Amino acid sequence: LVQNDPNNEYFYFRWAYFLVRGNEIGKAIKVYDTLEKRSGISEEIVRRKHTLYLGDGNNKKAAKELQRLIDAYPDEVDYYHLLAGFYEQIGEQNAANEVYKKILTIDSNDVKANIAAAAFNKGDSDMTYLYSLKQVFAQSDVDIDIKIKELFPYVNKVADSGNKDLAMAALELSTILEEVHPNEAKAFSVSGDLLYYSDRKKEALQKYEKTIQLDDNVYLVWEQIMYIYTGEGDFEKLETVTE
Repeated sequence: LVQNDPNNEYFYFRWAYFLVRGNEIGKAIKVYDTLEKRSGISEEIVRRKHTLYLGDGNNKKAAKELQRLIDAYPDEVDYYHLLAGFYEQIGEQNAANEVYKKILTIDSNDVKANIAAAAFNKGDSDMTYLYSLKQVFAQSDVDIDIKIKELFPYVNKVADSGNKDLAMAALELSTILEEVHPNEAKAFSVSGDLLYYSDRKKEALQKYEKTIQLDDNVYLVWEQIMYIYTGEGDFEKLETVTE
């Protein structure tokens, strides 16, 4: 079919598909090479070859395919993210970091690259890492869930250790969340947790009450409020809240 209709890409993809099914990986890659010579480099062909090299355990050539895509489309940031993500997947963090640095030269506000660069450079200092996230947290166009994903492990650390210095550093970020996302209950909930686990229960209560005002369907926040009233022995308010 390919010989009869060499311009029909579908036949090449089917040919390669059956070669893969027949465990002829090298021949399948050659088919994609032939197609690429006719039609030029494309994301679909590169992704397929990348997958085949990866499945064959050849990480070097798998990475090279993604690099070829970058070389062909040097302004397409998504392709850099593909390569960086692949390096992270195979445990080559240094190589991933170099790609993230390149991304930042193209788009200095790229959220994922900024977070990845900050994480790579933090060393053993949680404080340094949290401080480095301020710029990202201050961006209103960055989804709050991305920010909370980075912050939440430190809420757990504060809960486990009661480290008030760490809590203060994390609170700086949650306060920025409140300012940048004033209508998001999650922002105030995170602040409430940090205050609660650093033994600042009354301040935590204010944050939790604000959370409930914005979203009264989060049971865990109601539960934290109950714990605070129970600890204070304020059973009248506890009864009202539980009702």
